[in-house]
Amino acid sequence: MPHPFLPPFKLVEHGESYEVQDAAERHLAYFYFEDEETRRSIMNRMTKDEAKAAAGIFMRGLIREAGRRPVGKIGEGGEATFPDPK
Repeated sequence: MPHPFLPPFKLVEHGESYEVQDAAERHLAYFYFEDEETRRSIMNRMTKDEAKAAAGIFMRGLIREAGRRPVGKIGEGGEATFPDPK
């Protein structure tokens, strides 16, 4: 059965969140952050670094589910690289 989400996956940074999209630019998940400690505590959000790490873990799970393995790291622009399917 084909995977419902299309690789490659992309990490997009917004003002207070990271968004994970698939190749069709479908919105798969949002990871919200707040770097001001008092607001973060009240809003129960992650730091920016924690949100980026959580989004990366989510993307790696999608990659495994799609039956592909990432090559290297997720790039600075949020692009994940994949080997050619054979």
